[in-house]
Amino acid sequence: ARGSVSNVLLEPQALRVVTAADSVATPASAPTARRIVSSDGRDRRRTARGRAGAARGGPGARSPSDPEYRDSAGILRPAVADDPLRLSTPDAAPALAVGGVMIALGDSISAGIGASHASQGCLALVARRLGDGARGPRFVNLSLPGESSHSMLAPRGQLDRAEALIAQSVAAGMTVAPISVCIGGNDAMEAQLLGDDRAIAELGRNLTIVLGRLAEVLPAGHPRLGEVACVQTFYNPFETENGANGHGPGADLMAPRRARRAGFNTAIRTAAAEAGVRVADVSRLFRGRATELTWVRSGDIHPNDDGHHAIADLYLEVCGWA
Repeated sequence: ARGSVSNVLLEPQALRVVTAADSVATPASAPTARRIVSSDGRDRRRTARGRAGAARGGPGARSPSDPEYRDSAGILRPAVADDPLRLSTPDAAPALAVGGVMIALGDSISAGIGASHASQGCLALVARRLGDGARGPRFVNLSLPGESSHSMLAPRGQLDRAEALIAQSVAAGMTVAPISVCIGGNDAMEAQLLGDDRAIAELGRNLTIVLGRLAEVLPAGHPRLGEVACVQTFYNPFETENGANGHGPGADLMAPRRARRAGFNTAIRTAAAEAGVRVADVSRLFRGRATELTWVRSGDIHPNDDGHHAIADLYLEVCGWA
């Protein structure tokens, strides 16, 4: 069940599973915030399964009854139509802060589903690379497979837990940075129930609330949300061929309902821009590369090891840590 999924806390030298109660506990000491972190020597290992990509069966196969996979061939397509709004990080922008605690909020992608091991999930890789051979931030992954922007706002849900963790960490004298947010893919998969326009509007409104509450819980004297946070877009796993329009005929054959207009990712970019936070454009990164970076050929839409490493590399670049 979604509510029983454990959180993963990754130290630079060790991986252990913690409970929800443990995720809000803070250590007696932690490294001070720093802004420039080298990524030299980062782990670029690939498992044989990750290299094989979609030619082999993906880990963690899901049943048709899983809400995240429910009729995905008929629901996911409207998520990633051409987006006229593009956000980029100026070359001169400073690196995002790195403090004593790193928090990941999101769904199955940020939880590391599809990777050969939790330590190979995209945000776990980022946390380890930020350590760069020294003690890096304490990584608390609050992400839950199947999470949508609606469930993230539920009482005692993921956002409530993030606010509690931030408050306790700051009270203990630690900087909470970075904070990543990966949400929207499951909102798109539910669009068939709500209608595209309503689902897009609700995603934008909910993400604005999420970012607003995260900004409010950061006290005076702490780096502001725009200095610590990054939001990611999500990809269409059915974009398997590069065509003149960037999507290709294969996507249309497999996903005839895919909307041909700005949609969910534009809502994500707009909410991020209004909050002043950076965007890791995973949608653009994966465009036309689904068979290379995901398990879609074996029926699993999640990233494989190569896909998770590619997302981690994107975070390092966008956040100024590369």
